[in-house]
Amino acid sequence: MRSILLLLSVVFMILAGCGNNASESENESSGGEKMKEKIAFETVEMQNAPKDIQATVQQKWLEKSTFTVPSDEDLYIIITRGEMPTGGYSVHIESIEKIDEELVVSYYYTDPKKDDMVTQAITKPIVIAKVDMTNARVNFKEIQKSAP
Repeated sequence: MRSILLLLSVVFMILAGCGNNASESENESSGGEKMKEKIAFETVEMQNAPKDIQATVQQKWLEKSTFTVPSDEDLYIIITRGEMPTGGYSVHIESIEKIDEELVVSYYYTDPKKDDMVTQAITKPIVIAKVDMTNARVNFKEIQKSAP
């Protein structure tokens, strides 16, 4: 009976050891680091965007928002700032990166300086970026950019 228990203990330790080695090798192969890849994008002016994109943007550009709209074989990434009291306000996309299975859109806002000459009209700052169609989840990340 004692030899059977000893044999079962040895088998259990061997099996448990194999399981641990498999998960360790998976972690080592991934290195615990996320796969990052810069994604090329094209900035599109509102008047040059497809009509379906223009229609969607016109419904949302009065408020601050981030969203995506698929159109044909492209995905449009849109960031609106909402209505601003004058010119000089803008939105910029710093980068789009694929990190594992998601796209991370890093963007920032700029405001006019106190002494800047600006248009005295209500403006609606917006940026539209076009990327190849993807099923990846899109996350928006506002970053702080220091003034030059």
